Amino acid sequence: MKLMKNRVWSSVYYALPVILRYKILLIFMFVSALPLVVFSFFAWRHIMGMGESLGGIAVSDLVDYPEQAARISLHIDAAIKDMQRTAIVQLVLMLSFLVALVVTTSLRLASFLTGKFAWLMYGVNRFQAGERQFRFRPEQRDEFGLLAECFDGMAENVVRSESGAMVITDIDLTILFANQNGLDIAGKTLEETVGMHYRDFCCFPADSEYDPIAALKSGFETDAYRLPDRDITLKGTAQYLLDKKSRPVGYIITIDDVTEIQRARERAERASEAKGEFLYNMSHEIRTPLGAIIGMTAIGLAAGDSDRKDYCLTKVEEASKHLLGVINDILDISKIEAGKFDLSPVRFHFESMIQRVVDVNRFLADDKNQTLAVTVDPGIPPYLNGDDQRLAQVVTNLVSNAVKFTGDRGSITLAARLAEERGTVCTIEIMVADNGIGISEEQQGRLFTAYGQADRSTSRVYGGTGLGLAISRNIIEQMGGRIWLDSEEGRGTTFYVTVNLERGQPDAEETAVVPQPPAAVEIVSEEEQHDSIRGRRILLAEDIDINREIVLALLEDTGVTVDCAHNGREAVDMCTAALCRYDLVLMDIQMPEVDGLEATRRIRALDMPGAAALPIVAMTANVFREDVERCMAAGMNGHIGKPIDITELFTTINKYLSQTVSG
Repeated sequence: MKLMKNRVWSSVYYALPVILRYKILLIFMFVSALPLVVFSFFAWRHIMGMGESLGGIAVSDLVDYPEQAARISLHIDAAIKDMQRTAIVQLVLMLSFLVALVVTTSLRLASFLTGKFAWLMYGVNRFQAGERQFRFRPEQRDEFGLLAECFDGMAENVVRSESGAMVITDIDLTILFANQNGLDIAGKTLEETVGMHYRDFCCFPADSEYDPIAALKSGFETDAYRLPDRDITLKGTAQYLLDKKSRPVGYIITIDDVTEIQRARERAERASEAKGEFLYNMSHEIRTPLGAIIGMTAIGLAAGDSDRKDYCLTKVEEASKHLLGVINDILDISKIEAGKFDLSPVRFHFESMIQRVVDVNRFLADDKNQTLAVTVDPGIPPYLNGDDQRLAQVVTNLVSNAVKFTGDRGSITLAARLAEERGTVCTIEIMVADNGIGISEEQQGRLFTAYGQADRSTSRVYGGTGLGLAISRNIIEQMGGRIWLDSEEGRGTTFYVTVNLERGQPDAEETAVVPQPPAAVEIVSEEEQHDSIRGRRILLAEDIDINREIVLALLEDTGVTVDCAHNGREAVDMCTAALCRYDLVLMDIQMPEVDGLEATRRIRALDMPGAAALPIVAMTANVFREDVERCMAAGMNGHIGKPIDITELFTTINKYLSQTVSG
């Protein structure tokens, strides 16, 4: 009954616009009213004529007036006939109007319905042709709007079923149908699946703590859950399957394989946990030397004898170097993650590089009474082309780890050999072996990852950032080599490193002398170094008071005269006023008013003799490769990093001042 009322109202709803829209119907209604008016006028005239015929005679007296009665009878007959004709014409016109109205409305409705159905068919054809994103999204909620909404819902289900697995069940979750993706996930055929309960289909155990069936029924969605005995993670979404009376009779369940998403989430969680552990270790690694620096400084200030002060200063120096190493590791790993960690190949003497590594670690091994044996294959070319600083960083990290994780009176071996030579490219293999605590197979799996150590308790026992091997692997891979290890817990560890380096050619003066490692070179005394630069004048451009004080104190006993500029503008003005007075400029980079780079450009641009040849050396905390390149591009001759290494400072000063003397 309700449906019938809706259809009647729909007919009226669609018919009224038709009547108002088509003027022909209005004209037809007007024309059909004219005969009614005409016949009504004639009937009125007959009635008036009947009144005139009476002429004041009462109706009861008409028997005495037969002539008048006859005329009245004629008028009455005529009026009745006119009324009959009027009724007949009116009936015919009404029927004609109804026929015209029905025909016109039917045509209009047919046109309307045809347009709506064509609209629906157009959308269906587009979706069938592959436009899976097409949706009607109707604005009106009439029958066609509801039909279009049903289509949109069906299209969503189709898209989900195509991209993932889809299962149709009854209200008790007994499977009625499963698409091919669903069958692939379950590893079953359609014949095996139909009639199976959904729990058995997804292989979910009944005794599990998490029940996806209850989750589907209560919230129409499950959390991501891993199938037992299978490395696969699923996520289900359900909606009711309705009958004609909109009653739920089953479920349409879409199953998405979220294994990769879940793995990525787990990797992110592990990385976050590792970084949290890393930050905890970093806090310890940074605060420990800072505590030593602050504590030993306070003790030294309170000490009365010089020996006690010297002891405190020695500990402060050791803690400072350790803190600088931690900071360098953090900077290196940040550059690696940003993709900006580059190598700076130069020609270097291989045995000298090995000797530097040994010198750095020798005193550490001696403190633990360890044996540090070093062998170098004589077949390795004396000179190679590569980044010796980064290669030395890798070998130093391996040797220092060996010293750290090997007990007292242990043994450590550092060996290098020529593994292969193809043309000018040499493959060098470096081995570092120890008989220390060793590394288990499970720990080896995360050894070369950033923010992690073989065992998290390692940092608490031995210290360290856990970044060294991750940085080492990146360096070695950039050199075209690889790094690996052979270890057994409790029996020591052997690290292997291979790098591909080009054979280098010595300079002309180097060919006449057989190169010797630094240990065999005659050491120049500090007094002789000072004598070589005594009486020279240096311009120091530095805006930080404590930094100026440090440099002045270091150069105090050298006999060098130092003039100070507090910013780049002052340095340019002092050079402009008396350029010939200065033999060397030590230039900070980050200064107010004019920075060191711009100051160097202005000095080089001076139209004065010696402006282009004056040695200018950067002395800055900007120590990245691109920072050094910017200094060189601005016209500087060298670079000294902060914190200042005393040996590097004197070596650099002697280098450029000796050049000015020879020149």
